[in-house]
Amino acid sequence: MLFGNVNLYASFFDGFGNYAHNLLSAVQLFGVLYLLALLGVIYFSYKELFHLRRKLPSSNQVFMGFMLLNVAVLSVLFGKYVGTSLLWLALGHVFMLSYLAKNS
Repeated sequence: MLFGNVNLYASFFDGFGNYAHNLLSAVQLFGVLYLLALLGVIYFSYKELFHLRRKLPSSNQVFMGFMLLNVAVLSVLFGKYVGTSLLWLALGHVFMLSYLAKNS
């Protein structure tokens, strides 16, 4: 349970192509460490966006970051695969904004 079982669905359904449907079922595949790491990254992303909103209150990119991250997190919580590209796009957007704000 700590590290998960990546072959879990393949062993039950005799093949690949089935996947975890939301964040909590990803614990079965990737384990508790992955869940904690992902939740930590999402927490840091929200914290960074709130910091950027105070620093750049009228920035459209920060607003887009909030909206993108909210949609991605809600979709992962309620029905999408944890590895969905929307989640990683949202996290990448937040980290890009953080990088640009610190280096400008």
